[in-house]
Amino acid sequence: MATQKQMFPIIYKPGILRDGSPFQGSYCTKGQWVRFFRGWPQNIGGMKNYVLYLQTVPELLPPSSTPTAALIYYDSDGNKHILVGVSLVTQQHKYSVIDATYNNIGGQTLTYFKKFTNPTNTLTQFVVVISIINNVKTELILCLGMKNYLDINSNEAVSTILAKKDTGEFWTVKFKADPVKNQNEEFKQPIPTEDNFIFKEATGGMLYVGNRLFYYGNNGLVRWSSASQEKLNKKTNITCPFLFFEDKYSINISTDKVIYGAEWRGGANSPTIIFWTLGSVVLITNTTGSNNQIIDDPDDLSFSRKVLSRDSSILSSNSVVEYDGIFYWPGTQRFFVFNGVVLPLENNLNRQTFFDTIDMSKRQRVFGVKNVSRDEIWWFYPEKGKDANVGCTRAVIYNVVDNTWYDTDIERAAGYFDNTGGNMYTVGKNLSPYEGDNNSYVWQHEVGNDQVNLYKEVEEQVKPIPSFFTTPIISYATFNPQKQVAGIDYNIGIERIEPNIVGTKKIKMTVSINTYEYPASAPVTATYDLTIDGEENSIRPAINERKQGRNINFTFKSEGIGSGYQMGTTFVLAEIDDGRP
Repeated sequence: MATQKQMFPIIYKPGILRDGSPFQGSYCTKGQWVRFFRGWPQNIGGMKNYVLYLQTVPELLPPSSTPTAALIYYDSDGNKHILVGVSLVTQQHKYSVIDATYNNIGGQTLTYFKKFTNPTNTLTQFVVVISIINNVKTELILCLGMKNYLDINSNEAVSTILAKKDTGEFWTVKFKADPVKNQNEEFKQPIPTEDNFIFKEATGGMLYVGNRLFYYGNNGLVRWSSASQEKLNKKTNITCPFLFFEDKYSINISTDKVIYGAEWRGGANSPTIIFWTLGSVVLITNTTGSNNQIIDDPDDLSFSRKVLSRDSSILSSNSVVEYDGIFYWPGTQRFFVFNGVVLPLENNLNRQTFFDTIDMSKRQRVFGVKNVSRDEIWWFYPEKGKDANVGCTRAVIYNVVDNTWYDTDIERAAGYFDNTGGNMYTVGKNLSPYEGDNNSYVWQHEVGNDQVNLYKEVEEQVKPIPSFFTTPIISYATFNPQKQVAGIDYNIGIERIEPNIVGTKKIKMTVSINTYEYPASAPVTATYDLTIDGEENSIRPAINERKQGRNINFTFKSEGIGSGYQMGTTFVLAEIDDGRP
Protein backbone atom coordinates (compact mmCIF):
# COMPACT_ATOMS: atom_id res chain seq x y z
CA MET A 1 0.00 0.00 0.00
CA ALA A 2 1.54 3.29 -1.07
CA THR A 3 0.74 6.46 0.86
CA GLN A 4 1.81 10.05 0.66
CA LYS A 5 5.30 10.55 2.03
CA GLN A 6 5.73 12.99 4.89
CA MET A 7 8.63 14.75 6.59
CA PHE A 8 8.94 14.19 10.34
CA PRO A 9 11.44 15.48 12.92
CA ILE A 10 13.17 12.95 15.15
CA ILE A 11 12.14 14.37 18.51
CA TYR A 12 12.88 13.36 22.10
CA LYS A 13 13.11 14.89 25.54
CA PRO A 14 16.57 15.54 27.04
CA GLY A 15 17.86 12.64 29.10
CA ILE A 16 18.43 8.89 28.89
CA LEU A 17 15.81 6.53 30.29
CA ARG A 18 17.31 3.56 32.15
CA ASP A 19 14.32 2.60 34.31
CA GLY A 20 11.45 0.57 32.88
CA SER A 21 10.81 -0.37 29.26
CA PRO A 22 12.64 1.28 26.35
CA PHE A 23 9.38 1.11 24.37
CA GLN A 24 8.12 4.60 25.09
CA GLY A 25 7.86 7.70 23.02
CA SER A 26 9.75 10.38 24.93
CA TYR A 27 13.36 9.72 25.97
CA CYS A 28 16.49 8.30 24.44
CA THR A 29 17.03 4.77 25.68
CA LYS A 30 20.75 4.13 25.32
CA GLY A 31 23.84 6.28 25.38
CA GLN A 32 27.51 6.49 26.27
CA TRP A 33 29.65 9.62 26.71
CA VAL A 34 26.74 11.82 25.63
CA ARG A 35 25.21 14.78 27.43
CA PHE A 36 22.15 16.93 26.89
CA PHE A 37 23.04 20.63 26.87
CA ARG A 38 20.41 23.26 26.18
CA GLY A 39 18.12 20.27 25.62
CA TRP A 40 20.15 18.74 22.75
CA PRO A 41 22.58 15.80 22.63
CA GLN A 42 26.29 16.37 22.17
CA ASN A 43 29.38 14.36 22.94
CA ILE A 44 30.90 14.92 26.35
CA GLY A 45 34.20 16.77 26.01
CA GLY A 46 37.64 15.22 26.02
CA MET A 47 40.28 15.05 28.73
CA LYS A 48 44.02 15.44 29.20
CA ASN A 49 46.08 14.18 32.09
CA TYR A 50 48.81 15.85 34.11
CA VAL A 51 52.19 14.16 34.43
CA LEU A 52 53.27 14.01 38.08
CA TYR A 53 57.06 13.95 38.44
CA LEU A 54 58.99 12.66 41.43
CA GLN A 55 62.65 13.64 41.15
CA THR A 56 62.24 14.19 37.37
CA VAL A 57 60.71 10.72 36.91
CA PRO A 58 57.03 10.46 35.86
CA GLU A 59 55.12 9.02 38.82
CA LEU A 60 52.17 6.72 38.28
CA LEU A 61 49.25 6.05 40.60
CA PRO A 62 49.43 2.25 40.36
CA PRO A 63 46.89 -0.35 41.52
CA SER A 64 48.88 -0.60 44.78
CA SER A 65 47.14 2.63 45.80
CA THR A 66 43.55 3.82 45.53
CA PRO A 67 42.98 7.59 45.11
CA THR A 68 40.38 8.89 47.58
CA ALA A 69 40.58 12.70 47.33
CA ALA A 70 41.78 15.51 45.08
CA LEU A 71 42.31 19.25 45.50
CA ILE A 72 43.23 21.99 43.02
CA TYR A 73 44.77 24.92 44.88
CA TYR A 74 46.41 28.18 43.75
CA ASP A 75 49.07 29.77 45.92
CA SER A 76 49.85 33.47 46.35
CA ASP A 77 52.26 33.39 43.39
CA GLY A 78 49.59 31.99 41.05
CA ASN A 79 51.09 28.50 40.93
CA LYS A 80 48.66 25.60 40.62
CA HIS A 81 48.90 22.76 43.11
CA ILE A 82 47.38 19.36 42.37
CA LEU A 83 46.99 17.36 45.56
CA VAL A 84 45.92 13.72 45.58
CA GLY A 85 45.25 11.56 48.62
CA VAL A 86 45.46 7.78 48.30
CA SER A 87 44.59 4.74 50.37
CA LEU A 88 47.41 2.24 50.23
CA VAL A 89 46.67 -1.32 49.20
CA THR A 90 50.25 -2.37 49.93
CA GLN A 91 52.72 -0.73 52.32
CA GLN A 92 55.34 -0.60 49.54
CA HIS A 93 53.68 2.45 47.97
CA LYS A 94 55.64 5.65 48.55
CA TYR A 95 53.02 8.08 49.82
CA SER A 96 49.52 8.79 51.12
CA VAL A 97 49.43 12.38 49.84
CA ILE A 98 51.22 14.05 46.95
CA ASP A 99 51.43 17.74 45.98
CA ALA A 100 52.55 18.55 42.43
CA THR A 101 53.11 22.25 41.69
CA TYR A 102 52.79 23.84 38.24
CA ASN A 103 53.76 27.37 37.25
CA ASN A 104 51.52 29.68 35.24
CA ILE A 105 52.83 28.34 31.93
CA GLY A 106 52.06 24.73 32.85
CA GLY A 107 55.52 23.48 33.81
CA GLN A 108 55.87 21.33 36.91
CA THR A 109 58.27 22.86 39.40
CA LEU A 110 58.07 20.95 42.70
CA THR A 111 56.61 17.73 44.08
CA TYR A 112 56.22 16.76 47.72
CA PHE A 113 54.78 13.62 49.27
CA LYS A 114 54.36 11.89 52.62
CA LYS A 115 52.84 8.71 54.03
CA PHE A 116 50.24 8.46 56.80
CA THR A 117 51.21 6.56 59.95
CA ASN A 118 48.57 3.90 59.26
CA PRO A 119 48.12 4.31 55.50
CA THR A 120 45.83 1.43 54.51
CA ASN A 121 42.08 1.91 54.10
CA THR A 122 42.28 5.66 54.68
CA LEU A 123 39.96 8.30 53.28
CA THR A 124 41.83 11.58 52.77
CA GLN A 125 40.18 14.94 53.38
CA PHE A 126 41.86 18.21 52.35
CA VAL A 127 40.95 21.37 54.31
CA VAL A 128 42.39 24.79 53.44
CA VAL A 129 42.70 26.89 56.62
CA ILE A 130 44.22 30.12 57.93
CA SER A 131 45.95 29.83 61.30
CA ILE A 132 47.55 32.55 63.41
CA ILE A 133 51.06 31.45 64.38
CA ASN A 134 53.48 33.90 66.01
CA ASN A 135 51.04 36.73 65.20
CA VAL A 136 51.19 35.89 61.49
CA LYS A 137 48.24 34.63 59.45
CA THR A 138 49.46 31.41 57.90
CA GLU A 139 47.59 29.59 55.14
CA LEU A 140 47.84 25.83 55.42
CA ILE A 141 46.40 22.75 53.79
CA LEU A 142 45.42 20.11 56.34
CA CYS A 143 45.34 16.50 55.14
CA LEU A 144 43.32 14.11 57.30
CA GLY A 145 43.87 10.38 57.05
CA MET A 146 40.47 9.18 58.25
CA LYS A 147 39.82 5.48 58.86
CA ASN A 148 36.29 5.37 57.47
CA TYR A 149 37.01 4.33 53.88
CA LEU A 150 35.54 0.86 54.36
CA ASP A 151 32.85 1.79 56.91
CA ILE A 152 31.02 5.12 56.84
CA ASN A 153 30.00 4.60 60.49
CA SER A 154 33.50 3.79 61.73
CA ASN A 155 34.57 5.25 65.08
CA GLU A 156 38.24 4.42 64.55
CA ALA A 157 40.53 7.34 65.33
CA VAL A 158 42.07 9.45 62.56
CA SER A 159 45.33 7.85 61.45
CA THR A 160 47.34 11.00 60.80
CA ILE A 161 46.86 14.71 60.16
CA LEU A 162 49.43 16.26 57.84
CA ALA A 163 49.88 19.90 56.87
CA LYS A 164 51.79 21.95 54.34
CA LYS A 165 52.22 25.54 53.23
CA ASP A 166 52.32 26.86 49.66
CA THR A 167 55.80 25.45 49.25
CA GLY A 168 57.86 22.96 51.17
CA GLU A 169 57.40 19.54 52.66
CA PHE A 170 54.46 18.02 54.47
CA TRP A 171 54.72 17.77 58.25
CA THR A 172 52.73 15.93 60.89
CA VAL A 173 50.19 17.87 62.94
CA LYS A 174 50.15 16.56 66.51
CA PHE A 175 48.03 19.29 68.13
CA LYS A 176 50.72 19.64 70.77
CA ALA A 177 50.58 23.29 71.77
CA ASP A 178 53.46 25.41 73.00
CA PRO A 179 53.10 26.60 76.60
CA VAL A 180 52.57 30.30 77.18
CA LYS A 181 55.64 31.80 78.82
CA ASN A 182 55.43 34.81 81.12
CA GLN A 183 58.12 37.42 80.59
CA ASN A 184 59.41 37.18 84.15
CA GLU A 185 58.43 33.62 85.08
CA GLU A 186 59.09 30.08 84.07
CA PHE A 187 56.33 28.09 82.42
CA LYS A 188 53.29 28.12 84.66
CA GLN A 189 52.19 24.70 83.38
CA PRO A 190 54.05 21.58 82.25
CA ILE A 191 54.65 21.34 78.53
CA PRO A 192 51.34 20.14 77.04
CA THR A 193 51.16 16.60 75.77
CA GLU A 194 49.64 15.59 72.44
CA ASP A 195 45.86 16.09 72.46
CA ASN A 196 44.87 12.59 71.37
CA PHE A 197 41.17 13.29 71.90
CA ILE A 198 41.12 15.24 68.62
CA PHE A 199 42.20 12.20 66.61
CA LYS A 200 39.67 10.02 68.44
CA GLU A 201 36.77 12.43 67.94
CA ALA A 202 37.31 13.74 64.37
CA THR A 203 36.07 10.51 62.78
CA GLY A 204 33.73 12.32 60.36
CA GLY A 205 36.01 15.09 59.15
CA MET A 206 36.91 18.76 59.55
CA LEU A 207 35.56 22.09 58.31
CA TYR A 208 37.09 25.57 58.41
CA VAL A 209 34.50 28.31 59.01
CA GLY A 210 34.73 31.82 60.43
CA ASN A 211 38.39 31.70 61.56
CA ARG A 212 37.78 28.45 63.42
CA LEU A 213 38.40 24.82 62.67
CA PHE A 214 35.42 22.55 63.34
CA TYR A 215 35.54 18.79 63.46
CA TYR A 216 32.75 16.25 63.75
CA GLY A 217 32.19 12.55 64.29
CA ASN A 218 30.34 9.92 66.27
CA ASN A 219 27.38 10.54 68.58
CA GLY A 220 26.58 13.81 66.85
CA LEU A 221 29.67 15.56 68.18
CA VAL A 222 30.73 18.91 66.69
CA ARG A 223 33.72 20.64 68.32
CA TRP A 224 35.35 23.95 67.38
CA SER A 225 38.69 25.58 68.05
CA SER A 226 39.52 28.79 69.79
CA ALA A 227 40.01 31.77 67.50
CA SER A 228 42.98 32.85 69.61
CA GLN A 229 46.60 31.91 69.21
CA GLU A 230 47.08 31.87 73.00
CA LYS A 231 44.66 30.54 75.58
CA LEU A 232 44.75 28.78 78.94
CA ASN A 233 48.52 28.39 78.89
CA LYS A 234 48.52 27.04 75.35
CA LYS A 235 49.88 28.66 72.22
CA THR A 236 49.60 27.70 68.56
CA ASN A 237 52.58 26.53 66.58
CA ILE A 238 53.30 24.91 63.25
CA THR A 239 52.31 21.43 64.51
CA CYS A 240 49.36 22.78 66.50
CA PRO A 241 47.73 25.38 64.25
CA PHE A 242 44.51 25.49 66.30
CA LEU A 243 43.73 25.15 70.00
CA PHE A 244 41.09 22.63 71.06
CA PHE A 245 39.93 21.88 74.59
CA GLU A 246 38.38 18.56 75.56
CA ASP A 247 36.03 20.10 78.13
CA LYS A 248 34.98 23.16 76.11
CA TYR A 249 33.51 24.39 72.86
CA SER A 250 31.38 21.53 71.57
CA ILE A 251 27.80 20.59 70.84
CA ASN A 252 26.04 17.29 70.17
CA ILE A 253 23.58 17.76 67.33
CA SER A 254 22.32 14.17 67.03
CA THR A 255 22.75 10.67 68.41
CA ASP A 256 24.17 9.20 65.20
CA LYS A 257 27.42 9.96 63.41
CA VAL A 258 27.99 13.29 61.64
CA ILE A 259 29.17 12.49 58.11
CA TYR A 260 29.69 15.85 56.41
CA GLY A 261 29.53 19.58 57.12
CA ALA A 262 29.41 22.73 54.98
CA GLU A 263 29.10 26.45 55.59
CA TRP A 264 25.81 27.78 54.32
CA ARG A 265 25.34 31.41 55.25
CA GLY A 266 26.60 34.03 57.67
CA GLY A 267 29.87 35.87 58.13
CA ALA A 268 33.05 35.06 60.00
CA ASN A 269 31.52 35.95 63.36
CA SER A 270 28.08 34.40 62.84
CA PRO A 271 28.46 31.30 60.71
CA THR A 272 25.57 29.04 59.81
CA ILE A 273 26.64 25.46 59.17
CA ILE A 274 24.67 22.55 57.76
CA PHE A 275 25.60 19.04 58.89
CA TRP A 276 24.58 15.70 57.44
CA THR A 277 24.28 12.78 59.83
CA LEU A 278 23.51 9.22 58.82
CA GLY A 279 19.79 9.88 59.21
CA SER A 280 19.19 13.62 59.45
CA VAL A 281 20.15 17.08 58.25
CA VAL A 282 20.86 19.64 60.98
CA LEU A 283 21.47 23.39 60.78
CA ILE A 284 23.36 25.21 63.51
CA THR A 285 23.53 29.00 63.71
CA ASN A 286 25.80 31.08 65.92
CA THR A 287 23.55 33.15 68.19
CA THR A 288 26.28 34.32 70.57
CA GLY A 289 25.51 37.81 71.87
CA SER A 290 21.85 37.80 70.89
CA ASN A 291 19.19 38.88 73.38
CA ASN A 292 21.75 40.98 75.29
CA GLN A 293 23.72 37.88 76.23
CA ILE A 294 26.80 38.66 78.33
CA ILE A 295 29.90 37.17 76.71
CA ASP A 296 32.62 36.11 79.15
CA ASP A 297 34.47 33.85 76.71
CA PRO A 298 34.34 34.79 72.99
CA ASP A 299 35.13 31.17 72.07
CA ASP A 300 32.23 29.74 74.07
CA LEU A 301 29.81 30.06 71.18
CA SER A 302 26.07 29.58 71.50
CA PHE A 303 24.55 27.67 68.60
CA SER A 304 20.87 27.28 67.88
CA ARG A 305 20.11 23.85 66.47
CA LYS A 306 17.42 23.22 63.87
CA VAL A 307 16.67 19.75 62.53
CA LEU A 308 15.81 20.22 58.85
CA SER A 309 14.97 16.57 58.23
CA ARG A 310 14.74 13.37 60.24
CA ASP A 311 13.75 11.44 57.13
CA SER A 312 16.89 11.76 55.03
CA SER A 313 20.07 9.79 54.44
CA ILE A 314 23.49 10.26 52.89
CA LEU A 315 25.36 7.77 50.73
CA SER A 316 28.97 8.72 51.44
CA SER A 317 31.26 11.33 52.97
CA ASN A 318 32.06 12.83 49.54
CA SER A 319 28.61 12.74 47.95
CA VAL A 320 27.34 16.25 48.83
CA VAL A 321 27.78 18.81 46.03
CA GLU A 322 27.11 22.55 46.37
CA TYR A 323 25.92 24.23 43.17
CA ASP A 324 25.04 27.95 43.29
CA GLY A 325 24.38 27.80 47.03
CA ILE A 326 22.09 24.75 46.75
CA PHE A 327 23.20 21.34 48.03
CA TYR A 328 22.53 18.08 46.18
CA TRP A 329 23.30 14.54 47.32
CA PRO A 330 22.24 10.89 46.94
CA GLY A 331 20.76 9.12 49.93
CA THR A 332 20.36 5.40 50.34
CA GLN A 333 17.24 5.07 48.14
CA ARG A 334 16.61 8.52 46.66
CA PHE A 335 18.29 11.82 45.81
CA PHE A 336 17.92 14.99 47.89
CA VAL A 337 18.27 18.75 47.48
CA PHE A 338 18.56 21.48 50.12
CA ASN A 339 17.67 25.04 49.12
CA GLY A 340 16.42 26.19 52.52
CA VAL A 341 14.36 23.05 53.03
CA VAL A 342 15.28 19.41 52.43
CA LEU A 343 13.33 17.92 49.52
CA PRO A 344 13.55 14.77 47.39
CA LEU A 345 15.22 15.45 44.03
CA GLU A 346 13.02 14.08 41.28
CA ASN A 347 14.61 11.40 39.13
CA ASN A 348 12.26 9.36 36.97
CA LEU A 349 14.93 8.31 34.45
CA ASN A 350 17.60 6.28 36.25
CA ARG A 351 16.91 6.34 40.00
CA GLN A 352 15.86 2.69 40.19
CA THR A 353 18.76 1.51 38.05
CA PHE A 354 21.22 3.52 40.14
CA PHE A 355 20.12 2.07 43.46
CA ASP A 356 19.61 -1.44 42.07
CA THR A 357 23.14 -1.63 40.64
CA ILE A 358 25.23 0.27 43.21
CA ASP A 359 27.49 -1.87 45.40
CA MET A 360 26.55 -0.69 48.89
CA SER A 361 29.53 -2.52 50.41
CA LYS A 362 31.67 0.15 48.69
CA ARG A 363 29.37 3.12 49.36
CA GLN A 364 32.19 5.27 50.80
CA ARG A 365 33.80 5.32 47.35
CA VAL A 366 30.89 7.33 45.93
CA PHE A 367 31.85 10.94 45.23
CA GLY A 368 30.24 13.91 43.54
CA VAL A 369 31.74 16.69 41.40
CA LYS A 370 30.07 19.61 39.66
CA ASN A 371 30.86 20.58 36.08
CA VAL A 372 29.63 24.16 35.91
CA SER A 373 30.49 24.75 32.25
CA ARG A 374 27.83 22.21 31.27
CA ASP A 375 25.34 22.74 34.15
CA GLU A 376 26.05 19.26 35.53
CA ILE A 377 26.63 17.32 38.73
CA TRP A 378 28.39 13.97 38.34
CA TRP A 379 28.11 11.22 40.95
CA PHE A 380 30.57 8.38 40.43
CA TYR A 381 29.61 5.05 41.97
CA PRO A 382 30.73 1.38 42.19
CA GLU A 383 28.59 -1.21 40.45
CA LYS A 384 27.74 -4.66 41.75
CA GLY A 385 29.56 -7.69 40.43
CA LYS A 386 33.03 -6.13 40.23
CA ASP A 387 36.18 -7.32 42.01
CA ALA A 388 36.74 -6.09 45.55
CA ASN A 389 39.57 -3.78 44.48
CA VAL A 390 37.51 -2.11 41.71
CA GLY A 391 36.01 1.24 42.67
CA CYS A 392 33.60 3.54 40.85
CA THR A 393 32.87 2.32 37.33
CA ARG A 394 29.94 4.51 36.33
CA ALA A 395 28.68 8.07 36.73
CA VAL A 396 25.11 9.27 36.98
CA ILE A 397 24.79 12.88 35.81
CA TYR A 398 22.17 15.47 36.78
CA ASN A 399 21.71 18.57 34.59
CA VAL A 400 20.54 21.29 36.98
CA VAL A 401 19.31 23.62 34.20
CA ASP A 402 17.47 21.11 32.02
CA ASN A 403 16.40 19.14 35.13
CA THR A 404 17.24 15.83 33.50
CA TRP A 405 19.45 12.78 34.02
CA TYR A 406 21.86 10.67 31.99
CA ASP A 407 24.84 8.44 32.74
CA THR A 408 28.06 7.02 31.34
CA ASP A 409 30.65 4.31 31.89
CA ILE A 410 33.80 5.74 33.46
CA GLU A 411 36.21 4.37 36.08
CA ARG A 412 37.18 7.06 38.57
CA ALA A 413 38.20 7.29 42.24
CA ALA A 414 38.25 11.01 43.18
CA GLY A 415 37.43 14.42 41.75
CA TYR A 416 37.38 18.17 42.28
CA PHE A 417 35.94 21.21 40.51
CA ASP A 418 38.39 24.08 40.08
CA ASN A 419 36.41 27.30 40.44
CA THR A 420 39.45 29.37 39.47
CA GLY A 421 40.19 27.60 36.19
CA GLY A 422 36.62 26.45 35.54
CA ASN A 423 37.39 22.77 34.89
CA MET A 424 36.34 19.49 36.43
CA TYR A 425 39.21 17.22 37.45
CA THR A 426 39.01 13.51 38.18
CA VAL A 427 41.50 10.84 39.20
CA GLY A 428 41.15 7.43 37.63
CA LYS A 429 41.93 5.08 34.79
CA ASN A 430 41.94 5.56 31.03
CA LEU A 431 38.46 5.86 29.54
CA SER A 432 39.82 4.66 26.20
CA PRO A 433 42.02 1.82 27.47
CA TYR A 434 45.61 0.82 26.78
CA GLU A 435 46.47 -2.86 26.97
CA GLY A 436 48.08 -3.70 30.31
CA ASP A 437 47.63 -0.19 31.76
CA ASN A 438 45.66 -0.33 35.01
CA ASN A 439 47.13 2.84 36.50
CA SER A 440 45.25 5.95 37.58
CA TYR A 441 45.92 9.48 36.36
CA VAL A 442 44.83 13.05 37.12
CA TRP A 443 42.52 14.20 34.29
CA GLN A 444 41.38 17.70 33.35
CA HIS A 445 38.00 17.47 31.63
CA GLU A 446 36.37 19.41 28.77
CA VAL A 447 39.65 19.60 26.84
CA GLY A 448 38.99 18.98 23.15
CA ASN A 449 37.15 15.78 22.21
CA ASP A 450 39.79 13.08 22.72
CA GLN A 451 41.61 11.38 25.55
CA VAL A 452 45.21 12.63 25.75
CA ASN A 453 47.53 10.58 27.97
CA LEU A 454 50.85 12.41 28.22
CA TYR A 455 52.56 9.47 29.93
CA LYS A 456 52.54 7.56 26.63
CA GLU A 457 54.81 7.82 23.61
CA VAL A 458 53.86 10.75 21.38
CA GLU A 459 52.32 8.60 18.67
CA GLU A 460 50.15 6.80 21.26
CA GLN A 461 49.02 9.74 23.39
CA VAL A 462 45.75 10.60 21.63
CA LYS A 463 42.82 8.18 21.59
CA PRO A 464 39.25 8.85 20.45
CA ILE A 465 36.37 8.64 22.92
CA PRO A 466 33.35 7.02 21.23
CA SER A 467 29.99 8.66 21.90
CA PHE A 468 26.51 7.48 20.94
CA PHE A 469 22.83 7.73 21.77
CA THR A 470 19.71 5.88 20.65
CA THR A 471 16.45 7.73 20.05
CA PRO A 472 12.98 6.61 21.21
CA ILE A 473 10.90 4.21 19.11
CA ILE A 474 8.72 5.57 16.31
CA SER A 475 6.01 3.37 14.84
CA TYR A 476 2.51 3.55 13.46
CA ALA A 477 1.70 0.58 15.69
CA THR A 478 2.84 2.43 18.84
CA PHE A 479 4.10 6.03 18.68
CA ASN A 480 4.07 7.69 15.27
CA PRO A 481 6.81 10.16 14.29
CA GLN A 482 4.77 12.95 15.91
CA LYS A 483 4.83 11.01 19.21
CA GLN A 484 1.10 10.32 19.04
CA VAL A 485 -0.33 6.92 19.90
CA ALA A 486 -1.30 5.68 16.43
CA GLY A 487 -2.41 2.06 16.94
CA ILE A 488 -2.29 1.22 13.21
CA ASP A 489 -0.80 -2.19 12.44
CA TYR A 490 1.39 -1.10 9.53
CA ASN A 491 5.09 -0.86 8.93
CA ILE A 492 6.78 2.50 8.71
CA GLY A 493 9.03 3.05 5.73
CA ILE A 494 12.06 5.35 6.02
CA GLU A 495 13.05 6.84 2.67
CA ARG A 496 15.56 9.47 3.69
CA ILE A 497 17.37 10.91 6.71
CA GLU A 498 18.30 14.60 6.66
CA PRO A 499 20.85 15.15 9.46
CA ASN A 500 21.19 18.47 11.26
CA ILE A 501 24.50 18.35 13.12
CA VAL A 502 27.21 20.85 14.00
CA GLY A 503 30.51 18.97 13.98
CA THR A 504 34.21 19.49 14.49
CA LYS A 505 36.63 19.56 11.57
CA LYS A 506 37.37 15.86 12.09
CA ILE A 507 33.81 14.72 12.73
CA LYS A 508 33.29 11.03 12.03
CA MET A 509 29.73 9.80 12.56
CA THR A 510 27.37 7.01 11.58
CA VAL A 511 23.64 6.52 11.91
CA SER A 512 22.07 3.11 12.46
CA ILE A 513 18.44 2.36 11.65
CA ASN A 514 17.20 -0.28 14.09
CA THR A 515 13.96 -2.12 13.27
CA TYR A 516 11.96 -4.31 15.67
CA GLU A 517 9.03 -6.56 14.82
CA TYR A 518 7.82 -6.65 18.42
CA PRO A 519 8.99 -4.98 21.65
CA ALA A 520 10.87 -8.16 22.67
CA SER A 521 12.39 -8.75 19.23
CA ALA A 522 16.11 -8.46 18.60
CA PRO A 523 16.83 -5.42 16.40
CA VAL A 524 17.77 -5.66 12.76
CA THR A 525 20.32 -2.92 12.18
CA ALA A 526 21.61 -1.16 9.09
CA THR A 527 24.41 1.41 9.53
CA TYR A 528 25.32 4.29 7.20
CA ASP A 529 28.04 6.93 7.18
CA LEU A 530 26.82 10.38 8.18
CA THR A 531 30.05 12.13 7.29
CA ILE A 532 32.24 12.64 4.23
CA ASP A 533 36.01 12.48 4.73
CA GLY A 534 38.09 15.37 3.48
CA GLU A 535 40.60 17.95 4.58
CA GLU A 536 37.72 19.03 6.78
CA ASN A 537 35.11 16.34 7.24
CA SER A 538 31.53 17.32 6.50
CA ILE A 539 28.00 16.08 7.18
CA ARG A 540 26.20 14.35 4.33
CA PRO A 541 23.16 16.43 3.31
CA ALA A 542 20.92 13.36 3.14
CA ILE A 543 21.01 9.59 3.61
CA ASN A 544 18.86 8.18 0.80
CA GLU A 545 18.43 4.60 1.96
CA ARG A 546 15.12 2.81 2.22
CA LYS A 547 14.40 0.78 5.36
CA GLN A 548 11.09 -0.40 6.73
CA GLY A 549 9.97 -1.99 9.96
CA ARG A 550 7.12 -2.12 12.40
CA ASN A 551 9.08 -0.25 15.10
CA ILE A 552 12.13 1.89 14.39
CA ASN A 553 14.69 3.92 16.28
CA PHE A 554 18.01 5.51 15.35
CA THR A 555 21.48 5.31 16.87
CA PHE A 556 23.84 8.22 16.21
CA LYS A 557 27.49 7.42 16.91
CA SER A 558 30.67 9.49 16.85
CA GLU A 559 34.07 7.82 16.78
CA GLY A 560 37.44 8.88 15.51
CA ILE A 561 40.18 11.20 16.69
CA GLY A 562 38.96 14.79 16.85
CA SER A 563 35.31 13.86 16.29
CA GLY A 564 32.75 15.94 18.17
CA TYR A 565 29.13 16.85 17.51
CA GLN A 566 26.19 18.96 18.61
CA MET A 567 22.82 17.70 17.44
CA GLY A 568 19.99 19.76 16.03
CA THR A 569 16.63 18.56 14.71
CA THR A 570 17.16 15.74 12.23
CA PHE A 571 14.32 14.97 9.80
CA VAL A 572 13.19 11.75 8.15
CA LEU A 573 11.07 11.20 5.06
CA ALA A 574 8.64 8.40 5.92
CA GLU A 575 5.42 6.73 4.84
CA ILE A 576 3.01 4.02 5.93
CA ASP A 577 4.14 0.83 4.24
CA ASP A 578 3.15 -2.82 3.74
CA GLY A 579 -0.19 -3.39 5.44
CA ARG A 580 -0.47 -6.35 7.77
CA PRO A 581 -3.41 -8.76 8.20
